Amino acid sequence: MATTNDPSTILRDSDFPELTNDLILRAARGEHVERTPVWIMRQAGRYLPEFREARKRNDFFTICRSPELACEVTLQPIDRYAGLLDASIIFSDILVVPQAMGMEVQMLEKQGPHFPNPSKLRRPSPPQQEPNIHETLQYVMDAITLTRKSLNGRYPDASKELLACLSTLKAGAQMLQVFDSNAGELAPSDFSHFVLPGLLEIATRVKSELKALNLSAPIVVFARNAHYALEPLSDSDYDVIQVDFTLSPHVVHNAVKHKKVVQGNADPSLLYASAEKIESTVKDMLDGFGTSNGYIANLGHGMYPDHDPEHLKAYLTAIKEYSTAKNASTTAGGKKRKTASAQGSPVKSPTKAKK
Repeated sequence: MATTNDPSTILRDSDFPELTNDLILRAARGEHVERTPVWIMRQAGRYLPEFREARKRNDFFTICRSPELACEVTLQPIDRYAGLLDASIIFSDILVVPQAMGMEVQMLEKQGPHFPNPSKLRRPSPPQQEPNIHETLQYVMDAITLTRKSLNGRYPDASKELLACLSTLKAGAQMLQVFDSNAGELAPSDFSHFVLPGLLEIATRVKSELKALNLSAPIVVFARNAHYALEPLSDSDYDVIQVDFTLSPHVVHNAVKHKKVVQGNADPSLLYASAEKIESTVKDMLDGFGTSNGYIANLGHGMYPDHDPEHLKAYLTAIKEYSTAKNASTTAGGKKRKTASAQGSPVKSPTKAKK
């Protein structure tokens, strides 16, 4: 897709209200955080009554193509869960890309996406017909810009539109995530041959282009169920690795070896459980992954349409309260140990203490 590197088209941080919550950006860079940041895949979606009301008035792609409607839907979970979410996710869909390439895509009720003429998918456009994303996907960029201004500095936002990632960053996005939701459908050898090189190239090329434009943004990768890809991805140019809910923190840490920030990973089905079960599972998850640095909380996959919004609130609240309390306790304990040491009391390092 055609893009432009004209510096005059780039929106800088100074063009937007000052950011007051950079928690998720600091976590993605591996910096210390006072609590665990969290966002949720599909946090703007059918489980929300306000989203279903918006869908009654507009079809799916109308919302995607309207910057105002996309902004409205993007902010719905931010407004509902005030103070509990640390990122807004631009409401868009990967299917806007084939639309921009001239393919007809329909979103059928209770069926999902449908291509009336799928044979077109096998006929690449001639080079002279390569679409210009500033013309065909400008509404995505406008939605990003409008949303970030509407947030008025409350939260950083991340765009899901991948093939136009450079342009989304120019429009004001501050974090990107590359999704490969079907990665685990391939055998390890096929994944390594057909998918992994492309995933690695995306991160490398985007980082290179961003550096040339004097821009920077953390990039997350999610190769769902491709557990065998954790080690090569931990040596890639991605900043954060999202993991699905089939992996324990122990397995993840053994594969990633703290080379990258980790994101995830509760089973979405947890949100059908009681508040007590949600809270206990959150504690186990945070104890396993850690709460002070190198971790961003999420689910191991997206929200389900029949999830109760109040159960998500319980999940978000548990993450915020437990990580805040745990980090505060750790900080207080560290100060006490330093004081005791300064006064001459013997303080042994737990890593060096003999059994």
